[in-house]
Amino acid sequence: MPNDKSQPVMFARQAAEFDHALERNGCTPDFVKWLSTGTNLSGVRDIYLGNAEIKMLEFWKTMEDVAVRIPALKQPTLEELRRAFSQIEKIESDSSPTDEVILRLGTLLRSDEKSIVGSEYERRLVSRRNLVLGYQQAVWLVEHQDEFPVFMSLLGKVYIDFPGLVVLYANGYRNVPYLSRNGERWYLGRSWLDCGFNRNGRVASK
Repeated sequence: MPNDKSQPVMFARQAAEFDHALERNGCTPDFVKWLSTGTNLSGVRDIYLGNAEIKMLEFWKTMEDVAVRIPALKQPTLEELRRAFSQIEKIESDSSPTDEVILRLGTLLRSDEKSIVGSEYERRLVSRRNLVLGYQQAVWLVEHQDEFPVFMSLLGKVYIDFPGLVVLYANGYRNVPYLSRNGERWYLGRSWLDCGFNRNGRVASK
């Protein structure tokens, strides 16, 4: 029997729960608009019911061959991070590896792209989760940079994001560690995640 169109799909309490879930998971008004368009919502329903699969596009492309071996390192505590960047409010996530890794530098841009916005950058990073490096690897590279001539040859040509760690600042900004040029040295700073990613950028991964 077809559904009775006079009956609501959601009662008020359920609608409020759905609204809170969207907000809690960072869904923007643009996403809600997309979800409400055409058959997009039915596609999400099919995934929930097991009638469809999510296929993640792989945007990763390895760039410069630096092959730096980084030893096993612990993830930083909030206190350690605050000693370097005092305005950090909390650690939002840290999926960075703690085992020994070989540094790989790559891009998440297609060949015809100059840059991507922050939300798209994060979406493409999902396929590299648990592979991208974090704060501890960035600190180690700064401390040992003189030992790796190939790595030093990139100074001033690229910046390197370490998005395994995402931190939230008191001003609401979400940042990741990154390395950039400061004179003749690599310098550890923070990169605003919402700024996105461009052609001069590299992602540190294993």
